[in-house]
Amino acid sequence: MNANKIVRAGGLGIGGIVFSAVWGILMVIPLYLWTNILNSGIEIIINTIALPLGALTIGAIYFKYTDRGMDYIDIDQPTPKQILFIALGVVFLLTIGVIISVVTTILGVSGSEHQIYKLATTEGSGVSTTTVLVLIPLSILFVGPAEEFMFRGLVQKSLYEDHSKNESIMIASVFFSAIHIFAYFTAGLEQALISLTTILILSVFLGYMYAKTENLLVPALIHGCYNAVLFALLYLELIGAFTMPT
Repeated sequence: MNANKIVRAGGLGIGGIVFSAVWGILMVIPLYLWTNILNSGIEIIINTIALPLGALTIGAIYFKYTDRGMDYIDIDQPTPKQILFIALGVVFLLTIGVIISVVTTILGVSGSEHQIYKLATTEGSGVSTTTVLVLIPLSILFVGPAEEFMFRGLVQKSLYEDHSKNESIMIASVFFSAIHIFAYFTAGLEQALISLTTILILSVFLGYMYAKTENLLVPALIHGCYNAVLFALLYLELIGAFTMPT
């Protein structure tokens, strides 16, 4: 494996997340100065909106210094077969999540809660049911496309030049899991590692779907819809209509 190429590829994904944080700060500061209101719910929504801005920023930098254009990004109208892949992919990810939850429960261990889930289920945190509702469409429109653009469209695809597709999928998935460390460090190290391992498995599947279809919209929509379903279930839990499995 080419270590330098791996580091550079990982830098694209990590750089995109850093730029997203910068965009988030640039939006939060004037909003606070204007309204004098800031809470966790507002921050989460702003950071979600900032995610595609960070992705576009790192993408623009990558295109500038590699002399590539938008034709490098594999975006096509999904075929009927790919639409079926998207629907089945969402079901598959949800099923894998349930299986992992059942297995960890049987083994007497558990993963850590995502920071948003923990805040939403903590009274007075500022993350309301309205916040969770807003995150449902934002997951499909912003989160899925932005993260898949960075980690599949840039990181994974840039690795194809020196690595096999399977190696590229694994490497990109490791970086994808790594950027979720802070989101899942809401409990102990063991719990965080279990959750990050789950993220790794889900990411490998998304990478495989991109490699198979060569259409970035497929993993982007699977990812976004999967997150949207989780937020919908969280909303139902918050209003007392559903209990999330543990």
